[in-house]
Amino acid sequence: MLHKITLGLSALSIVLLLSGLLLANREIIPAMAGFGMFVLSGVVGLAAVIASIVVMFQTQAFHISMVGMVGLLPLLALVAGAVDGGRYPRINDITTDFETPPKYVHALTLTANEGRDMEFPLKWGGIIRKAYPEVQPLDVSRSVDDVFPRVLDAAQRQSGWEVTREDAEAGVIEAVATTRIFRWKDDIVIRLTETDDGTRIDMRSKSRDGQSDLGANAKRIRDFFAAIEV
Repeated sequence: MLHKITLGLSALSIVLLLSGLLLANREIIPAMAGFGMFVLSGVVGLAAVIASIVVMFQTQAFHISMVGMVGLLPLLALVAGAVDGGRYPRINDITTDFETPPKYVHALTLTANEGRDMEFPLKWGGIIRKAYPEVQPLDVSRSVDDVFPRVLDAAQRQSGWEVTREDAEAGVIEAVATTRIFRWKDDIVIRLTETDDGTRIDMRSKSRDGQSDLGANAKRIRDFFAAIEV
């Protein structure tokens, strides 16, 4: 009986892992549901490993134990994700301007954001400054009229981005970024402001799900600024 439980737990952990990744990637289920299945696969994998150890010591059925140890795969994936996540602050909204952060307009009209608070938590400014000191506004010695098309072109070329608003008069671009695996959706707003020396580009990237973005939004801002050809 214990043999069957061990094999069943091991198989279930792999099925949960692959199903969560595949179903979320195909957007058959929400990203959070797919991630939940990933977490559950790790928990079931732990149970499979424990059962395998018990089988090894009680029955010496080493072949069963080895098969049961397959549960280590989702367990290790979960542990690795947890360890990596511990390196980042538990925030999911990053901006280059803490005092007057760019505001979402089109994002507020999306069904997925209905009822959500889209205001930037000003108390996170200090956290961002400490955790991501490299996240700064981008200053360009060109006019807004000259820079805006270049910024828009860079946004349209970003993999996984869908530009949802382009307002040259206001100097604002909004977009939705979709991650590759779990298909998380993040809202983006880019603001161009005229300065004495040219143009200041500010950007904000906010995750729709989760308390921590694992550094994804800060990385998106860094990568996007590096992609602008000015």
